[in-house]
Amino acid sequence: PVPKVVRQGAGAALIRDEETVASLVDAVRQAVSIPLTVKTRSGWNQSKINVVEVARVVEDAGADAITIHPRTAKQGFSGSADWPLIAKVKQAVSIPVIGNGDVTRPEDVEEMRKLTQCDGVMIGRGAMGNPWIFKQAKQLAGGQYTASPSVHERLEVMRRHLALYEESLHGRRSLAGFRSRIMWYTKGLRGSARLRASLSDCHHLEEMIKLCEDFFSSLDIGLSQND
Repeated sequence: PVPKVVRQGAGAALIRDEETVASLVDAVRQAVSIPLTVKTRSGWNQSKINVVEVARVVEDAGADAITIHPRTAKQGFSGSADWPLIAKVKQAVSIPVIGNGDVTRPEDVEEMRKLTQCDGVMIGRGAMGNPWIFKQAKQLAGGQYTASPSVHERLEVMRRHLALYEESLHGRRSLAGFRSRIMWYTKGLRGSARLRASLSDCHHLEEMIKLCEDFFSSLDIGLSQND
């Protein structure tokens, strides 16, 4: 639902035009033999909730599955995802339905599946800074204990993520991008507000990494003392 996209009639704006959705899905279906999936929102706004109709159009046009993020285009990421809408879509079509929206904890995966009877769950923003959520959700579904990552594991995964992000920039630098990713991994941890303030004064990635190492080291020492 990015404004510059929907102004062109693309992205989330397509949900207002079911005929165009049908023609697009049909064209792709004719062009490829691999599985074809569609992801859509609940509607354009609260007065135009037409996701069930769109899901039927998508199925008829040849899609193999559909993912539902039950917020309107106008909502963006505000408000709450309307999970019961996913259940309505599940009842209306025979292709697999994947639920999405407000899945931020491992427990949310099973809660969504039970409430909506969806065939799968897509995790988006809930994985930002918490890639362990996928493993934890699988463990929880299997009745296993879900352990939180250790301080050391959190630091090592964050380092790897920053390295991959730097590689993706192809020589460019985005301190704001590095800063945001660091904050994903430290959100909610003791002292993260002070770390955020310190990071804003950094002008080099190496400085940021050193601050993070010191931050996680202090957490580790605190945990050892508590033990």
